[in-house]
Amino acid sequence: MNGEVSQICRIVAAARTALKNGTDYEFTPLKYEGSITFNFCDRKKEGGPLFRAKDPADWFAHLKKEGVENIFMIMGMKVARQQLGYVNHAATTIFVRYADNTVTRFVPHWTFSNETNLWTTVYTESVAEGAPENDPDFRNETSLMIATLTDIEKLAEELGEEKFAKTFKKAAGILSGDEIPAFKAGAVPPQIPEDMMKFYVASDMADVFGAMGSWNDTGAAAAQSHNRSKDYVTLSDRLVCGIRLMTMYAVNFPIK
Repeated sequence: MNGEVSQICRIVAAARTALKNGTDYEFTPLKYEGSITFNFCDRKKEGGPLFRAKDPADWFAHLKKEGVENIFMIMGMKVARQQLGYVNHAATTIFVRYADNTVTRFVPHWTFSNETNLWTTVYTESVAEGAPENDPDFRNETSLMIATLTDIEKLAEELGEEKFAKTFKKAAGILSGDEIPAFKAGAVPPQIPEDMMKFYVASDMADVFGAMGSWNDTGAAAAQSHNRSKDYVTLSDRLVCGIRLMTMYAVNFPIK
């Protein structure tokens, strides 16, 4: 899964778990993640001093102090699929609803430090003007996702892309009830309920949209050589939407 998406999933899932259970906020960074800071805006426009949270735990503590009602992640559906393997193109945002019903968004920006060989992430808050009165309803789109995975598996087989065909088949199997594979050493899954984990893992597995060697690369080339580019584009765009809908469903699990 895209590293930017993975980080937001872990930040938001940890926050929702803490809100749901009334427990402490716990966040474990990955080995390539350096500092993760949050710049708060003056949402009340009172001209007071702005707050900068030094890490995700500090961010959550300040949100609780300010009266947070809900925290959720939104993934854009209209994304440039070919750019998903590059930094700052994930189109994924953290939204916060405060007790005064103000809704804000935290947008991340990633930069790489040659000195530390780590990625630095800065989340910047702004008021989400015109936000709906009610928070989104995240639905279970398993049937749609399985259908998409089945269709794109068939295309991958016809293109001779057996590796990708097996990946799509395995992801569909997880959604259909197959055992969830063990996480790789060093992996840090988001803190989501056990019954929601299959949706996250299947989406993670099906996310094959990167740079060289990805479905964006070899899959596109194979489709072009077989005169199947139209089918490739249609099914790939369907899969991106399915992955994003399913990831949001898993990470934005009910907290009330």
